[in-house]
Amino acid sequence: TTTDTTTDTTTDTTTDTAVTNPSKSFSDLPADHWSTSAVEKMVAAGIVKGNEDGTFKPGGNLNRAEAAAFVHRAIGLAEPKAPAAAPYTDVATSTWYAGYVHGLKELGILNSTKTAYNPASNMNRAEFVQMVMQAYYHYTGKTMGDAAGTTGFADVAKSQWYYNVVLLAEQAGYVNGSTCTAGKCFKPGDSINRAEVVVILDRVFGASL
Repeated sequence: TTTDTTTDTTTDTTTDTAVTNPSKSFSDLPADHWSTSAVEKMVAAGIVKGNEDGTFKPGGNLNRAEAAAFVHRAIGLAEPKAPAAAPYTDVATSTWYAGYVHGLKELGILNSTKTAYNPASNMNRAEFVQMVMQAYYHYTGKTMGDAAGTTGFADVAKSQWYYNVVLLAEQAGYVNGSTCTAGKCFKPGDSINRAEVVVILDRVFGASL
């Protein structure tokens, strides 16, 4: 079964067994899951792919290598070739994701001052929104300025590095957060799952696909 509490922050308990009414693409994604429409759209556009066993694992965490591939495709870049040199010390040119990471770094979407990328680490919600918003501004040719107003998220402090990008994404309707004891929370340090990622990508880039 799948239990979701919000549009972009969910508790997903989908198992690896086939669901009763799966989506047309994945055996473990219910047809009525809150992310199914976005997943099907992103699959049709070639932006996201499932696993070799026919599953999507909507509640599974997304690692940093996968995030780079998803965002690279979402902004319309061609499938990359292996770069001539490693973009980061821990991203060998022979890995499947090296071209995606290299491409985003060259565009300034990924931080070029760091030496490591940590491709196998789970991406948290703040990191993913940062990547997506950087990609959005590159894609549209707009300049990312300082957002006016204040965030409605109780756990996003103005002193945090991600404050501005989260506020911009919140004001654009790309992220909604979830109910918490303090009111509404974004949970910036939580690992982002695959369903959340696809829904955010659809909100940001879906209209142009």
